[in-house]
Amino acid sequence: MKLRKEALWGIIILIVILMGLLIMFIVRNNMNGEYKIKLNINGKEVKATLVKNDTTKKLMELLPLDIEMTDLNNNEKYYFLDTSLDNDPKDYTTINKGDIMLYGKNCLVIFYETFTTNYKYTKLGTIDDPSILDNIGNDNIQVKIIK
Repeated sequence: MKLRKEALWGIIILIVILMGLLIMFIVRNNMNGEYKIKLNINGKEVKATLVKNDTTKKLMELLPLDIEMTDLNNNEKYYFLDTSLDNDPKDYTTINKGDIMLYGKNCLVIFYETFTTNYKYTKLGTIDDPSILDNIGNDNIQVKIIK
C-alpha cells in the first residue's frame, strides 16, 4: 500500500512538472496569434503587435531590418523589401494611424494618418502607441525593426 502511495505521488509530481513545461512553452512561443516587435523610428523606440500569419512569419525571418522609409501622400512611409512575402490583400476602407501593412508582395508601409482608401493591403499589424507618429512630417525616416 505504501509503495502505491509513493508511486501515485510520483505520478502527480510528474504531471505537475509537465503542465508547468507546457505553460512555459505556450508563453514562450506566443500562441495567442501575434508577434511582438520593437521599432526604432528616428531614434524613438516603440512596440508593435503583428498578427501571426504566413506573411509576418516570413517578415520575422528578415529581422532585424535597418531601413530608410520614404514618404508618400503625406500619410504613409514605405520601403520596398528585397524579398517578396506571401500576401493576402483585402479591402480596407479605413486605414488607421499606426497600421503596418504590406502593399503588393514587397512594399512595407507604416501609416501615420487615418484616412479612407480604395487600395488593397495585407494587414501585418499595428504600432502599439501610434502617438509616436505625431508630427513625423513628410521627410524620409530611419526605421530599425527588431524582434
